[in-house]
Amino acid sequence: IPVALSTSPPACEPPVRRNIVLLHNDEVAIGRQGAQHFLSRGQFRSFGFVPTNVPYYCSILRHEGFDARLHETAANAFKYLQPSLKDGSPEDINALTDWLKQLPKPTAVMAVHDLRATHVLDAARESGLKIPDDLVVIGVDNDELLCDFTEPQLTSIFPDHVYEGELAARELRRMLSRPDSWKHSKTVRSR
Repeated sequence: IPVALSTSPPACEPPVRRNIVLLHNDEVAIGRQGAQHFLSRGQFRSFGFVPTNVPYYCSILRHEGFDARLHETAANAFKYLQPSLKDGSPEDINALTDWLKQLPKPTAVMAVHDLRATHVLDAARESGLKIPDDLVVIGVDNDELLCDFTEPQLTSIFPDHVYEGELAARELRRMLSRPDSWKHSKTVRSR
C-alpha cells in the first residue's frame, strides 16, 4: 500500500522502501524566517533560540537557519542549552529564567515550537521581564490553543501545512497511477 508520511526531516537517508514518500517542512527556512521577523521589527541588543532539550533534528535545523540569518548581520545570537532537563519542568523553567536574565535587553527569542515558547513566557514572568519592552517571543506551528490563550498572546510562524498536504496527495496519486514508481522511497521537502 502506498504511504505518504508527513514527518520531521530524517537525520539520515531513510531506508529504501518501495511504497513510502516522506514529506517535511524546510526547517532551516523556518529558522531563517524567525530571525528575519525579528530583524524587521526593530533594534534588539540580543537574540536567543530555545530548542528542545532533547536534540530533535527539526530543532537542530531550525536553530541552524535562525543562527545563519543572524550571523549575516553580525547580531548577538545565544542558544539556551540544558540537555539534562525535561522541557517545561520546574528546573527547566528556573534555568530558562536565569538564561533570560543574562541576555542583553531588549532581546528577541525564538522557540523551536509553540509549546516551548510558552515555557519561555513562563520564565519571563518568573524573571519579571516585561513583554514587549524587555523581551519578544515567537514560536512555530501556530497552535491556536497555545497562541490564543497565552498572556500575552503568542506570535507564531505558520508552516505551510496545506501545501504539504497537497504534495502528499500528489505523491500518492503518482504512486497509484504508476506502480513501477514504487521502487524507491522518496523524501519531499515542503516550502
